[in-house]
Amino acid sequence: MEIQKLVVGLLQTNCYLAWGEDKKAIVIDPGDDADYIENTIRDLNLRPKIILTTHGHYDHLLAVTELKLAYQIPFAIHRNDLPLVFRYKQVKPDKFLQEGDEVEDLKVIYLGEHSPGSVGFYNSKEKIIFSGDILFANGIGTHVTSKAIAKFLALPKETLIFPGHEESFTLTDWRQPEFV
Repeated sequence: MEIQKLVVGLLQTNCYLAWGEDKKAIVIDPGDDADYIENTIRDLNLRPKIILTTHGHYDHLLAVTELKLAYQIPFAIHRNDLPLVFRYKQVKPDKFLQEGDEVEDLKVIYLGEHSPGSVGFYNSKEKIIFSGDILFANGIGTHVTSKAIAKFLALPKETLIFPGHEESFTLTDWRQPEFV
């Protein structure tokens, strides 16, 4: 799986494009700057298939509507974050994600806590996870407790974390908060 990180919006959100040899791409957390995302998709010669969001905070979905319309692709989010989507006047989701779903080689892990519908997207073969705002290299996101952290700690230590902000890191390198 190839991955391109795009830092978008005022809050410097990490939007990810992930694709395989067929160039069919997943767009994860398109937080803003739809033109930038579209230009990168074009430059990489990708064919977007679906938009996934790790949670419904505006800085992770501001470009959803434009990308959905531009590529005529579905948008998926956990049902618990639907009120957040509508708060920001976003387009209605086409699919609701839940624990255990498989979407293009990514397994949905329900995390909750940071928002009611926070999820991660895990690829066990590649040992990577898109974590949204649950884990960061030097700590955790807001409203996150040991319950969500335990799901990460159950993954192999070499798992590469692609967070919603800041740089990627492995679980081995992660600085755990004291309560974990």
